[in-house]
Amino acid sequence: MVSNRITVTFVAVPTPLITQAQFNIVLGQFPAGSYEVEVVRKMFVTSPQSTSLGLTQFTVAGLTGAPQIQAATFNTFTDLYWNPNESGWGINITVKNGMLFAAWFVYDAAGRAAWLTLQGGGWTTLKCYQGSIIRTTGPALGGILALTSVNFSPVGTGQICFNDDNNSARFTYTVDGLANEKTIYRQPF
Repeated sequence: MVSNRITVTFVAVPTPLITQAQFNIVLGQFPAGSYEVEVVRKMFVTSPQSTSLGLTQFTVAGLTGAPQIQAATFNTFTDLYWNPNESGWGINITVKNGMLFAAWFVYDAAGRAAWLTLQGGGWTTLKCYQGSIIRTTGPALGGILALTSVNFSPVGTGQICFNDDNNSARFTYTVDGLANEKTIYRQPF
């Protein structure tokens, strides 16, 4: 941030599933004042090419006597979660810079291992994150993994709401038309 101008730069992920309208950027808390934010997309980590996606302005008002809600410490949610009564599947949740990415390892209807991810969404409350569920498939282990041989398929939506104990959450999802809800707990080590 320079003065009251903020430039947010992100590296574009080479996948057709993430578009400009599918991401939220959490900037954090600001003192009262006027701000200007520019979002810049860089094509790849090693490329100097970048594109400005636009400039927006906003104003933060001072408190008017109401107590300020403190934002959740998002990184405290990062961990491996499971349900001990349903051993054999789990969810690896990572939160960084206010964004959540969850890798869900589970089995499909035929009993084959399946990798699903929860991504591209946003926080609906201080403890609830909602996003798209993506199924990823690709070549067998041992070969060269080329991005063109990996398939990304949106298969549903999901929401993770962390409980006040910070050790469990409610995972609600719809995948291939099947809706369900699970209670998940931090994996103890």
